[in-house]
Amino acid sequence: MLNGSVGTLGAFLLALSCLIFIHELGHFVVARWVGVKVLRFSIGLGRPIWRRQAKNGTEWVVALLPLGGYVRMLDEREGPVSPREVHQAFNRKSLAQRSAIVVAGPLANFLLAWSLFSLLYVLGIPGQRPCLDAPETGTLAWHAGIRAGECVLRLEGKAIRTWQDFELEWPRVVRREGAVRLVTRNDRGQEEVHRLVTAQVNAAAEEGVEGSGFHLWTPPLPPVVGQVIPDSVADKAGLKPLDRLLRVAGQSVETWAQVVRVVEAHPQAVVEIELARAGQTRAVQLIPRAVDLPNGRRIGRIGISPQVTEAMRREWTVLDQDPPL
Repeated sequence: MLNGSVGTLGAFLLALSCLIFIHELGHFVVARWVGVKVLRFSIGLGRPIWRRQAKNGTEWVVALLPLGGYVRMLDEREGPVSPREVHQAFNRKSLAQRSAIVVAGPLANFLLAWSLFSLLYVLGIPGQRPCLDAPETGTLAWHAGIRAGECVLRLEGKAIRTWQDFELEWPRVVRREGAVRLVTRNDRGQEEVHRLVTAQVNAAAEEGVEGSGFHLWTPPLPPVVGQVIPDSVADKAGLKPLDRLLRVAGQSVETWAQVVRVVEAHPQAVVEIELARAGQTRAVQLIPRAVDLPNGRRIGRIGISPQVTEAMRREWTVLDQDPPL
């Protein structure tokens, strides 16, 4: 846990230093462009731990505390300036030039953010494929004829590329007057059109995607432990990553979903887990921690997550990219 905290702090300071550098670089570039002499360009505050004097007279500094930075320019208001350099003083520049120097820092950060987000969308953001599991009987999805394995293509004419797109578009679309048109592709590659009845749509508007019977499909995961939360019930019982669970509470399990259902059904009850590890079979006993859900239901949790291989991840993820211009 300590290593994780140190790593997180280090990443934060690195990101902060990069933002500070770009911000101060904006001030520096425009200052030099309009002819202002820069005395010092410092990343960090406090005692310098590295410094270098450039030929143009600017001192480049990395200071001890990476919590800020500054660009110090030649300025008659801060000290005497020789007559041969007075034309390079900040205070001798026009209002437009001084304003440009001041604005350049925030503008540099804005351009950095814009560039990074643009690059991110060009490369693509990983998202879950908008494929649907079987809906519960009586839900809006069930009435619309949705079947397991269908993938959403369009909702009221808007292209749906990821499950996240579907979740974001749903609240806006279902509040319209009239029937809602949902286009899917079935497991045979054929497009199907589903019309969601107005009255049912309006009733489902407040329930959201899941409450309307639209559930994300994921490929069945094997009952293999991927991670064990430190100090959790599973950790104290001795479960380890790569353990393959064979039986839980006397029930044979072949998928991770079965493991979840059995564990959730046994809050605060003794559960025996039979598992395979390094070619050997062993059994452990534990008591799932009780967790109360907002709907009043109480379930059991033991603190493990499934192993997800890269091949599995590729099977249900897709890159959400902006179309080429």
